[in-house]
Amino acid sequence: MTTKEALLERLVLSKEEYLSGAQLAQQLGVSRNAVHKAANELRAANLPVETVPNRGYRLAAGADVLCAGVIRRDLTGPAANWQLEVFSEVDSTNQRCKELAMTGQRGPLAVISASQTAGRGRRGRRFYSPKNGLYLSLLVHPQGLASANGGLATTAAAVAVCAALAELAGVDAGIKWVNDVYRDGRKVCGILTEAGSDMETGEIDWMSVGIGLNLTAPEGGWPEEIRQIAGEIFPDGKMTVSSNQLAAGIINRFAAMLPKLNQKGFLPEYRRRSLLPGREITVLPTVGEPYLATAVAIDDECRLVVRLADGTERALLSGEVSTRF
Repeated sequence: MTTKEALLERLVLSKEEYLSGAQLAQQLGVSRNAVHKAANELRAANLPVETVPNRGYRLAAGADVLCAGVIRRDLTGPAANWQLEVFSEVDSTNQRCKELAMTGQRGPLAVISASQTAGRGRRGRRFYSPKNGLYLSLLVHPQGLASANGGLATTAAAVAVCAALAELAGVDAGIKWVNDVYRDGRKVCGILTEAGSDMETGEIDWMSVGIGLNLTAPEGGWPEEIRQIAGEIFPDGKMTVSSNQLAAGIINRFAAMLPKLNQKGFLPEYRRRSLLPGREITVLPTVGEPYLATAVAIDDECRLVVRLADGTERALLSGEVSTRF
C-alpha cells in the first residue's frame, strides 16, 4: 500500500475528525513531509482533502469517498480474499473487467468507481453514471455454470443489492425483472452481466456482473430522457450508509451466492421482491414486435411467465418489459 492509499484510508476512517501531521506520520511510519506530499497527491486526484494549520488533515464534511482499504476491512467469508480496483472515475467498470479477462484474469475481483464516463446498459445503450452513484463490476469464474444459465448471476446480483440496502441502509427495494432495482416507483439500480464461454465445455469461462446504483440525485437533476424513470436510493440526499460499506455489503452477499448459483437459493427472495406479477406489461422481445401481456409469476428457471390476451402463457428467458409503477 502506498503512502497516498494509506493516508486516504486513515482519513476515511477518521469520520471527518482532524488528524495532525505528526499523528499521521507516526501511524503510517513515514515523515511529516511524506504525509504532506501524499495529501497533495490526493487533492490532485480531485479528492476533498482539507488542511488546516494547527489542526491537521481531514476529508471535507459530508464527503463520501471510495477507498479500497476501507472496503477490504468489511469483506467477509468467501469475499475476504477478493481483489479490488477502486477509482474515483473510470470509463466503464464492466469494460475494465473485460479487459482484465482478456489478459487471462478470472477473479474473483471487484472494480469499483464513483463515476463512469462511458457506462453501458443493455443492448449497448448509454448508462448515465454521474458522480452521485456507486458503480461496481464483479469479475468471477463460476464453476460448472452453463452458458444458458448465465442469467442466474443477474438475478442473484439483484437480490444481493436489495439485501444490502435493507440490512445496511434500511431501504426496502423491489426488483423489476430481470435486471432493475426500484424504490418508490423509480429505478435506482441497473445490472448488466457480460460473459465469455468455453466453446468446448459450453460453460462460462468468465463473467462480469456490472451494478450501477443511483445514491443521490445528480447536480442539476436527471437528464430529460430518463427523468420520469430514474430515482435515488437516498432521495433526501442524506446517505445512511457509506459507498464503501454498501460496496462491501453487495460483494459479500454476491460472493456467498456465487458457488451455488445453480441451486437458485436466492429465488424465494427474488420472487418476494418481484414487482411485476399481477401487472399489465408490454413485452419488448429481442426479436419481433412488442406485445401486451399480464405478468403472472417468476418460474423455477427465473423466467418471467406472462399471460397473453387469448389466455396462453409464455415463459420469458430474455428480453425486456415495460410498465408504469
